Amino acid sequence: MASNQIFYSGTQIANNIMMPYNIPMSWRAKVLMIICGTVIILFVSVSIFNLSIVNSVSNSLLRENITLLTSIIENALTSPMMEGKVEMVQRIISNIPHNTDIISFKVISSEGKILSASSPQEIGHDAGLELKESITEAQEKGIPFFSFKKVPVFLQVKAIKNEPRCYGCHSPSKKINGFLAIQVDYQKAQTLLKENIKRSALVLFFSLLFIIFLITFVLDRLVNKPIFAILEKMKEVERGDLNIKIDVKGKDEIATLAKGFNGMVEKLKRSIMERERAHSEDLRKAEHLATIGELAAGLAHEIKNPLTGIKGAIEVILEEEKGKNREILSEILNQINRTSDVIQNFLSYARPKEPVFTLTSIQKIIEDSITISKYYALGKNIDIESICPSNIKNVYLDPDQIQEVLVNLLINSIDSIERKGKIEIRACPREDGLEIRIRDNGKGINDEILPFIFKPFFTTKPKGSGLGLSISKRLIENHKGNITIESKEGSGTVVRVFLPYLNERGDIIE
Repeated sequence: MASNQIFYSGTQIANNIMMPYNIPMSWRAKVLMIICGTVIILFVSVSIFNLSIVNSVSNSLLRENITLLTSIIENALTSPMMEGKVEMVQRIISNIPHNTDIISFKVISSEGKILSASSPQEIGHDAGLELKESITEAQEKGIPFFSFKKVPVFLQVKAIKNEPRCYGCHSPSKKINGFLAIQVDYQKAQTLLKENIKRSALVLFFSLLFIIFLITFVLDRLVNKPIFAILEKMKEVERGDLNIKIDVKGKDEIATLAKGFNGMVEKLKRSIMERERAHSEDLRKAEHLATIGELAAGLAHEIKNPLTGIKGAIEVILEEEKGKNREILSEILNQINRTSDVIQNFLSYARPKEPVFTLTSIQKIIEDSITISKYYALGKNIDIESICPSNIKNVYLDPDQIQEVLVNLLINSIDSIERKGKIEIRACPREDGLEIRIRDNGKGINDEILPFIFKPFFTTKPKGSGLGLSISKRLIENHKGNITIESKEGSGTVVRVFLPYLNERGDIIE
């Protein structure tokens, strides 16, 4: 029975340190979410960055191609324009290859009139508001103007500066003679970009699937399987098998966990064995002491009966004795009374009575205890004062046992006062119970002695049994209370007895 209790305590220790079995799955899910989320964010960020670079490079190349094409056409038109050959200029513009991405090419005057165009029907017409705004911006910046339309069309406007060689046809006061406007369709480039985005999305999707599969596989092989193996071993320990040992492989964190588990089981096994041995030894000692106690109690009872008869006989002889033997007989009677008290205290300690809880006035118990104690103070100038609040309520306790405690404590205080002194006993109601405080101005207790005063048979009195405080402590503990003593040699003693509020069954009232 004792072994089962100890083993149960050991397995409870193991259960407390073992995590619930559903945690590994939750841990794996968290790790997967963190890693996959990180990978997705990384992939999406890289893809967006790459697409932005591709888009930027594509636009840059398109601008460079248009600028180059514009420069080529501009160079081709320079000579005819210098010579004023308008028809040749129009013929060159009309012969621009139609299989290119060029939608239209126009030569526009500084006033906004179309001078030449890839569509001859536009010649002589106004260039329109959009082109004029582009021309205005090109004039302000003095650089080629580029513009993306809502439709996939790219527009470039370039100013034709008035150079000295143009002064034959244009006034030297003019800075710009006109503008070249070219519109290019970049639908093909946009289509290629969209296809690139689709391919990148597919690559990203399948890459993510592969990475998730790889992470799951690695976690399962390197983390989950070893952890579940450890959990299975923990279950076996929980079922009572302490001979379990995990094979440790490697030097990673899982191996460290396995080593820690092995060490824990080994320590638990040793602890249980030591506790079993200690418990068996305690049981053996307890049985031995119980046997001795019963024997001693029986022996004390057997001694008490003839001692009572001897006491009665001595009292009869003492009444008739008038001579010199009377003093000797009186001393014999005193020693018999002392021996009888020691035996009675021993029997009270060895066979304590269960308390009988009744609703009692603590004020009356204190007054009765003082009345009894005053007989022990005869011949001394000692003032015993009680302080009890008038509204203190009755409490459930065993009046005989509590009175025995208070009388014993008051007698100890009386013994500590040599000639003249004062003893104060005060009842202090609290929210959780009642405190009875006994204070005296006697000689106090030495610090070296104080830790031993509740030990059975420990006494500093020449005629004491050493059981009074031990019995008092046990009686107070039977009331679920406690007793404490504060003392300093030469400064008196304060004893505090705390009694919690109980009901008629002796249970603490919450």
